[in-house]
Amino acid sequence: GGFFGDPDAELLLRWYQVGAFYPFFRGHGHIDTKRREPWLFGEPWTTRIRNAIRTRYRLLPYVYTLFYEASAYGSPVMRPLWMEYPDDKSVWAMDNEFMLGDKILVKPVTQQGANTASVYFPEGVWYDFQTFHEFIGPKTATVKAPIEKIPTYLKGGTILTTKERARRNSVLMENDPYTIIIALDKKGNANGSIFLDDGESLNSDSVLVKLEFGQDAEGSWLQTQVEKNGEYTTSNTVERIVIIGLNSKLSKASIAGKDQSLELEHSASALTVRKPDLPIASEWRIQFS
Repeated sequence: GGFFGDPDAELLLRWYQVGAFYPFFRGHGHIDTKRREPWLFGEPWTTRIRNAIRTRYRLLPYVYTLFYEASAYGSPVMRPLWMEYPDDKSVWAMDNEFMLGDKILVKPVTQQGANTASVYFPEGVWYDFQTFHEFIGPKTATVKAPIEKIPTYLKGGTILTTKERARRNSVLMENDPYTIIIALDKKGNANGSIFLDDGESLNSDSVLVKLEFGQDAEGSWLQTQVEKNGEYTTSNTVERIVIIGLNSKLSKASIAGKDQSLELEHSASALTVRKPDLPIASEWRIQFS
């Protein structure tokens, strides 16, 4: 809610909504300010703030991977747009949008009572993080920014790994399964990665799982490539795969080497593979047709 002063409920909520996409997410204020725990503001504000906090928990696998990349390669977790789009003069001086890693575009809402926002989309395909509505950049668009959310977008061509079950803390999420969200680019391709270790110690044993979605003569496919460092293992599985941006309908999916069809669910905005139950830290391939 800002370190100084006493935020009203709307300002506190907007801070939580954008803070969920910051590298460091913490409710904190000056010692002389009023207490600002979410439950002190009453409904519907408490529920709205809770939903913002849950967004952060969903993103923890991605945020953890970004911190691994920061330690390994020096890449910032939170980035100005010009870092990802250095040739786009429109973003050189932009200070009201940012990227979380290279996959999520965030537009904070900073005006009281606002229910719309002007968002600049750099080159490429972008998908609303909640509705999967598609935007094609480069362009500026006025988008909805209701009190329940701030504008956030997945970059086409990327794969995001999340955990979707709401828990009281991240320790209780440790054994939860993963959801893989595939946001396709104009050519129908995407890639991403997830870094896994014990999440607690300085033990260097770890696994880096690279995910790739592409096309071949037989149709579309999703496959993993695993880079192991030491003896780290995990029993976590993939419970859901969501594909957005498909140009044609896929009606079948099967795991390579297994005579087993996977359950598919179609909606207007996405294709969902239900319960593939594949180990997150193993190599496998799903063929779509």
